[in-house]
Amino acid sequence: MGYINWKKARASSLQEAFWLVKEYGKTKRNLSVARIAELMGMEDESLLYKWMKGSMPVQKLHSFEYVCGANYVSIYLASSDNKLLIDIPTGKALKEVSVMEMQGAFNDAMGLLIKFASGEAEADETVAALTRSMSDLAYHRENVQKAEAPELDFGEE
Repeated sequence: MGYINWKKARASSLQEAFWLVKEYGKTKRNLSVARIAELMGMEDESLLYKWMKGSMPVQKLHSFEYVCGANYVSIYLASSDNKLLIDIPTGKALKEVSVMEMQGAFNDAMGLLIKFASGEAEADETVAALTRSMSDLAYHRENVQKAEAPELDFGEE
C-alpha cells in the first residue's frame, strides 16, 4: 500500500469507500478495526468486517465515519446518485493560499479533461479531479455568501 493523498482520495466503489474510511482511521487516528468496533459500541469486530463488504446498516454508517474521522462512504453514496456534497463553510475570510490551491486543482482538472478527450487520461481520474474542482468552487461560493454574517470562531483554526 502506497501513500494516500487524503484530500484527493475518492472511492470508485462502495467497498473501496469503506476501505478508505478504515484506512483513514488507521493512519490518522491509529485505530485498529477492533478499536473502531469498540468505539462504535460493538462487541465483535467480525461483524464490522462483514458490514464493510457493503452491508452496513445505515444507522451505523454515521458512527463508523465519525469514529474514523472520514466520510468517504457518504461521499460515494451521494456521488453514485449524481449528487455533490460540500463541507459547510464557516464564513471565514478567503485566504490567498486557499484560492491559489483551488486554481491549481482547477488547472489540473482542465488538463485531465483535455487529455481524456484525446484518450490520454483515465475516466476515473478525470471525474475525481472535476468533482474536487466543483466542490472547491461550491465551497467558496457559500463562503462568499456567508461573508456578510460570519459565524463565531470558538477558537477553531
